[in-house]
Amino acid sequence: MAVASERQCSFVVEPLYFQENQLGFVLFEIGPQEGAIYDALRDQISSALQGALLMQQVRERSAEFDPAAVRPRHLYGKRP
Repeated sequence: MAVASERQCSFVVEPLYFQENQLGFVLFEIGPQEGAIYDALRDQISSALQGALLMQQVRERSAEFDPAAVRPRHLYGKRP
């Protein structure tokens, strides 16, 4: 994201987490003064990241048992 140097910007930093797990941080340019918007966005981004992390873990575990399970089907003759 590029910020134009001609204007001054203020940002809100929100932690991303799922339950007790810290996932990172998100930076929002201050816009609406209603804090619930930032909370909702933070929650949605946190949930999406947690879902992606869980899918990655599933793929990694599947590869431990069946390496072909994580290869796209078209690589071994079957198209999806």
